[in-house]
Amino acid sequence: MPSMPDTAPRLGPLGRVIAAAQPYWARSVLPPEPRESFQVPAADLLRLAGTLEGGICCLFPTHARRDLPGLAATLERWIGQLQGASHALGIPVGVAVAVQYRTPPERAKAEGIAAALAALPHEGLAFVYPAVLNSCIKADSVNAGHAVSAAAGAAGTMWIDDDVVIEDCGVETLFRAFMDPANGGKTAFGLARRIVGTRTKVAKVLEARRSTKRAQQIPYGCCLLVREGAGVLPMPGHLSDDQWASISQLVPGHSDPFARFCIVQESRVEYCLPETVVHNLSRMRRTYTNCFLALATAPPAQGELFMRQVFFGGLRRPASPGAWPRYLTSLAVRGVSWVVWATYGTSLAVRGAINRPIRRPVWAVRDTYATPLSQQDRGSQTW
Repeated sequence: MPSMPDTAPRLGPLGRVIAAAQPYWARSVLPPEPRESFQVPAADLLRLAGTLEGGICCLFPTHARRDLPGLAATLERWIGQLQGASHALGIPVGVAVAVQYRTPPERAKAEGIAAALAALPHEGLAFVYPAVLNSCIKADSVNAGHAVSAAAGAAGTMWIDDDVVIEDCGVETLFRAFMDPANGGKTAFGLARRIVGTRTKVAKVLEARRSTKRAQQIPYGCCLLVREGAGVLPMPGHLSDDQWASISQLVPGHSDPFARFCIVQESRVEYCLPETVVHNLSRMRRTYTNCFLALATAPPAQGELFMRQVFFGGLRRPASPGAWPRYLTSLAVRGVSWVVWATYGTSLAVRGAINRPIRRPVWAVRDTYATPLSQQDRGSQTW
């Protein structure tokens, strides 16, 4: 596994700005409520102990506001792929289902959903473990999955959003890369991403920054597999899984600072974007807020590397004339994004300095599910 350099990398101007602003950004955002940390009951610790030794625990995070038939159909599809992967690779695989709720009336529904999903047929898997959380932050669900994974002795923890689709055999391909001794130094694994369905121009603009070469080397939280003990889990509870998994595994000063990441190109994970301007602008605000929270938590050198090479970096002059329109669009988006980042970051630092924090945007509860490419391929694009 690539290790951090013995001496701290020298910070550039952006790194020094991040280091100076960290204490203010850390105080600028209040965590949303409610929040609840999940602990595996003592009785379940004994039942889970050793069941996934050397294997993988897959988390299915969802919310009580989703409909049970859609969730059941989605989880059945995941279970089918997990059963195939477990059989093909000869490793134990388990499932943790984390159902969040925000208000007391939703608790009974959350418990019913968790029980129904845990009762789905899962022959060949070690278990389907239900967890119910009074929370509105995805990181709490991810940490619940980590708690189950650690109790079962798993080598890796994976989580898959409830509104994405993975191509057939995609889970097996991802697990095979994880178990490959040649990837022993890799700590975070993901699949190539594909946006499906008709998209608005706003959505296309907001996704332009993810089309760079460096951004394609970073796994995203919609489908992510990490090694236990790699420093990703448990996540700081106030952070986004996307930004934290990216920043925490970068290696500043290394010949390949992205050496801990592995993107499996043979399979893809597909997801839809919200179609309205309001939803996309809300998504943009949530992304930027989460970015500053991650920058306030990670070492400045990792934050600077993330901002320069992932969040804003990676643009190169195109080799073919046909690529120029996309390049110019990305360049314009990058310039506007820098202005937005600097303006928003300054406002958050001022709020932290005068102790007037904002409330962090909560995890979005989507109303639609992605559909397979065979049914919805129009307007799609692979990043």
